[in-house]
Amino acid sequence: MRFHRFVLVALATFVGVVTATLPAHAAPQGTTQQASATPDDKLCTVAGTVVSANTGEPLRRAHVELAPHDDDDAIPYRAITDAAGHFTIERVPDGEYDLGVDRDGYRPASYGQLHGSQHGAVLTLQPGQKMTDLLFRLAKLASISGRVLDPNGDPLPHVEVSALRSNGAKSTRTEFRAFTNDLGDYRIYDVLPGRYILCASPGENHYSTGHAPPPEFQPICYPANIDRARASSIDIKSGDDITGMDMALAPASAGHVYRIHGRVLDNTGSKGDRSRIVVLLPKSPGASMSADQRYGQADEKTGAFELADVAPGDYLIMAISESVGVRYQAAQKITVADSDLENVTLVLTKGAEISVRVTTEGKAAASVTGLHPLLRSYDEDSQNGWYTKISEGELQQDGSFLWAGVEDGTYKAEVASDCTVCYVKAADANGIDVLARGVQVNEGAGPQRVDILYSSESGTVTGTVTNKDELPAAGATIVAVPSSPVRLLRHEYKTAATDQYGKFEVKGLAPGGYSVYAFDASDSDTWTDTEAMKRYQDKGAAVEVAANDHKSVELKLIITNDPAN
Repeated sequence: MRFHRFVLVALATFVGVVTATLPAHAAPQGTTQQASATPDDKLCTVAGTVVSANTGEPLRRAHVELAPHDDDDAIPYRAITDAAGHFTIERVPDGEYDLGVDRDGYRPASYGQLHGSQHGAVLTLQPGQKMTDLLFRLAKLASISGRVLDPNGDPLPHVEVSALRSNGAKSTRTEFRAFTNDLGDYRIYDVLPGRYILCASPGENHYSTGHAPPPEFQPICYPANIDRARASSIDIKSGDDITGMDMALAPASAGHVYRIHGRVLDNTGSKGDRSRIVVLLPKSPGASMSADQRYGQADEKTGAFELADVAPGDYLIMAISESVGVRYQAAQKITVADSDLENVTLVLTKGAEISVRVTTEGKAAASVTGLHPLLRSYDEDSQNGWYTKISEGELQQDGSFLWAGVEDGTYKAEVASDCTVCYVKAADANGIDVLARGVQVNEGAGPQRVDILYSSESGTVTGTVTNKDELPAAGATIVAVPSSPVRLLRHEYKTAATDQYGKFEVKGLAPGGYSVYAFDASDSDTWTDTEAMKRYQDKGAAVEVAANDHKSVELKLIITNDPAN
């Protein structure tokens, strides 16, 4: 389901079944030809009603979307509910679809979604099928508002207020944020239910607001805690309108904060003056990427920079510069203890240039479009969520490409394309298997050339999932975890979702062994956490996949919040 919102997972309370539709005359481009070529008695209809889960009242002007599953290029069918909350989509060809609904002020919902953290189910339409009694129940989103003041009670504008998702003593990334206006007022809206910590940070993202940070204050968390670990958490429920969450910023002298002084040196050899941004990213447990990061500007002539009001902790400090479309960056890990940190040096270099040659194997790989070789850092944590961007450009007809400006580190060679069954079968550099060892760059030097074999001769695992009552589990998250000893990155786990019959298909599996699980939630923090997965290691199915193989497994739904698991 592709909602154009910042919410990554639709956390909607869903009762019954969900649906969406578009009038026949508004059928999207790319599907009309298929629909017109299908006999009328074989075309499908999807219809239903959207109501408020809080009041039961029908919701008009809710946006419904029916999109072909696993086809990002297809234009979806769309509809808008009427005054009675009804929608209808007609003349739809049979096939697999993602179905969901979205309305301002409410949590999006997907077909087959029983609770917020669950995936929606794949909707499988049989020829001529009419699904006309579907029901979406959308839960209203919440809001948090208040004022931010200085110690004298005067309003502070341009202060970032962040709602941090709280998980016990550990808070995760910033989920929602807003900035105070000229009266010091803020309002964070469209907040999903959950437990949060509310923090105010003066000017942390002043590049977004255009205003420099007030240096005399430091961040604070509600109600008046400099230490986030001691902040009071707030339990937000559906439809809550929480007001009066006022905070007074603490003066910088009220806590232990320090300064970082350093220089950015440019050894790229590129000509012309360029701005050099310095970014400080937190690595400490419980830190927020938004509320705790700092931005600075290095002097264009001397490269000197200063970052103020930095709390003790572990950080990644980065210098970023761009020249004629080429991005250079340097990074290092630092620790701020109990004093100012001096003489931090970040050296921008041209990095290594590595020639790439891609060959394909299999019919699907040979006809793939949009193919782009790239590198991804093995140490994702070192980038703290920053994707390593290597090179722009087009793959040449002979399969050649150039990775430019590659910094020191160890990387995994990958290929991005629109092929859903393709994978990197081999990657070789001067006889060294870099698919297993990684592409290594040291002191600006790396392999001269990497040869990549991109194959569509992958394996597929299909099956069904049932719940504790032996009924089909719709909307379950299927995760195929490779058992290969090669270091894995999070994005390499293959996932899928079950349809309304509890059926699933996981495609594009590289030959090898896998453990396949069926979770009731789509939270990747569970199945990418080695410790958390120890609870479920006997709940999956082991399967060995060969090239062009097709295996089938039967799975039981894992309830992640069940103490019995």
